[in-house]
Amino acid sequence: MEKLRKGNLNCCVNTCKNVFHNTSSEIKFYSFPKAIYKIEQRKMWIRWVQKINLHDWQPTKYSRICSAHFVGNCSSSIQSSPSYVPSISSKKNHELSSTEKSSIQRFNRHMRRRICNTLCVKDNVKKVDAGQNTLEEPQEQSCYFDKLIEAPAPSFKINQEVQVSMFETTVDCKKLYERTEMFICTQYVHNEICHAQTQVYIPEDRGLQIVKRRHMIDKCCGSNIVQIDKAIGPDTSNLKNSIVCTTGFHGILSITKDQEMLDLGGVTLSTFQLLLKLLPDIKPKKISTKNRLLIFLLKMKTGMSFSAIGVLFCIHRTTTSRIFYTTLQLLRVACSRFIFWPCREVVQNTLPEVFKTSYKDCRVIIDCTEIKVEQPNTVENRVYLYSHYKKGFTVKILVGCTPSGLISFISNCYGGRTSDSQITINSGILDLLEPGDVVLADKGFPGIQTVIDENGKGALIVMPPFLRDPQFSAEDVERTYKVAKVRIHIERIMQRLRIYKILDKFSIDMLPHADNIVFMCGVLVNVQPPIIKNGDVDETEIAKVD
Repeated sequence: MEKLRKGNLNCCVNTCKNVFHNTSSEIKFYSFPKAIYKIEQRKMWIRWVQKINLHDWQPTKYSRICSAHFVGNCSSSIQSSPSYVPSISSKKNHELSSTEKSSIQRFNRHMRRRICNTLCVKDNVKKVDAGQNTLEEPQEQSCYFDKLIEAPAPSFKINQEVQVSMFETTVDCKKLYERTEMFICTQYVHNEICHAQTQVYIPEDRGLQIVKRRHMIDKCCGSNIVQIDKAIGPDTSNLKNSIVCTTGFHGILSITKDQEMLDLGGVTLSTFQLLLKLLPDIKPKKISTKNRLLIFLLKMKTGMSFSAIGVLFCIHRTTTSRIFYTTLQLLRVACSRFIFWPCREVVQNTLPEVFKTSYKDCRVIIDCTEIKVEQPNTVENRVYLYSHYKKGFTVKILVGCTPSGLISFISNCYGGRTSDSQITINSGILDLLEPGDVVLADKGFPGIQTVIDENGKGALIVMPPFLRDPQFSAEDVERTYKVAKVRIHIERIMQRLRIYKILDKFSIDMLPHADNIVFMCGVLVNVQPPIIKNGDVDETEIAKVD
């Protein structure tokens, strides 16, 4: 149906002949109320029109009623106002009856008394101090009441609504968070007569929200009604100046201690700030940069599903996944130098005392570890990822650390069927060795010494002796003890890597990002305190070594 033009507007009342194109500008045409909160007003309008038209008459979306049928020649949204419902059936030379005049005067006196009572309450509501935040009462309110009581009413029509927040005189942080009180004042002025309605102390649970404004324009022919909705709450844009709420999880705002950050993200607050500086500034989004980093660390540390993390931050699972992988890629590039191969002089200068007696030329300690993977879809991937040692599908990585406990090398991920020796050869770690270097390893690296000799590196790989006789000799036992005593450092590194539960099991969707995930786990281990304090070694942990 073609859209109704203003020139075709006419009043729906049968006895009224007002048409838009041949009436004065004082006549306005109103559509029937459609909002949910105006259902009762709409029914009252329809019942009044049915008294003049047919009883079964119903308005359409194009039906209009002119302002000539309202007291004061203007409709009002105030329920107790005489202009709330049309009441004038004849438009020519209509004068207000004594009943209508009395109704207007009575309504005016009633509203003035309520406004005066509100002013008394206003004197007691000055300022609310919640922690470091101070919420002051808007200054516009005082001016508004002064105009309503003292200033002369203008000759033109005004229909406006103002909404502000009113708080109790004594309120703590918890009360401020849980409950607010709304004050609504509406003013209507026409021909020296002031109509107004106030509605005070409307309790409303707002929760934690930032100041927000919403403008709504109520569509009607000939007049605009502008409603301004203001919600006043604590400012959470700054961590130091924000109100820390006592209940619920609110992202980074809920974390104030190192232990809390360690439990959720596996890092301290100082390390969190360090990683935050490495992330580029992005335009404001629903999730701040701090919370995006927290989502990344939460996934790395706890291994929670993206759906569970999304519930905590009130976002969708796919949004959580996108935030994680985007942050992973950014940090992988920014932290590329956090895992490096130190020169021989640096390794020698940081060599613990326990190495200086037997392995003073030790350059690196190596070991492999496996990470479980979901069952692949294709047969080729199943064959490539199946591990006979773990009896399941895994990916395998090679980790190397210096004698002081710094991760200096992490390989890419290989299939579970690949041997430790093959990963060591293909990873490129042997190319970093120099003549005279000593590499400590376990019994899972046979044949590596042959490859080193063939390449002419002049390095030496030290492993525990293999059992060839029914039992070890005294010399073999002593040699095994010496190797285990210093290899314990790589076991500690592996233990720290396993703190990040994301390494418990990779989903199929995570396999393309497995190399970056493992690398970032190594970065997070390197930024932790050193595993060796004053060169001491806990010999009770030697039993953990195979």
